[in-house]
Amino acid sequence: MLSSTRLTSIPFTVTGANSGAGKAVTEEVLSQGGNVVAAVRNPSSLSELQAKYPKQLVPVKCDVTIQEDVDAAYAAVKEHFGNLTAVWNNAGYSVVAEIEAAPIDDAKALFDVSLVYRFLYDRC
Repeated sequence: MLSSTRLTSIPFTVTGANSGAGKAVTEEVLSQGGNVVAAVRNPSSLSELQAKYPKQLVPVKCDVTIQEDVDAAYAAVKEHFGNLTAVWNNAGYSVVAEIEAAPIDDAKALFDVSLVYRFLYDRC
């Protein structure tokens, strides 16, 4: 469990905040009084959660492989909550195929989502 004393002063960005571990972290941070900019491909997927936490949750359309989208997510943090303090990198992509059968474009996308976007966030 996260400590609510510390969470109220920490603005979070959570990538992939609409499913899996990203959603669980987002819900926990919000329930403890924290603030979250949720970087997701489909912000409307968080409408129910945003209705519950309208001042704490800011969903932002973000493809983590596009620098402009990452910059917009970072700008949303600054606009709503101040400086970015914590990033929960949860965006993910998978390729289900034998390595020799996987299309090279799928492999490139896997690396873009799994590795390259971390450098994009670090540049903010």
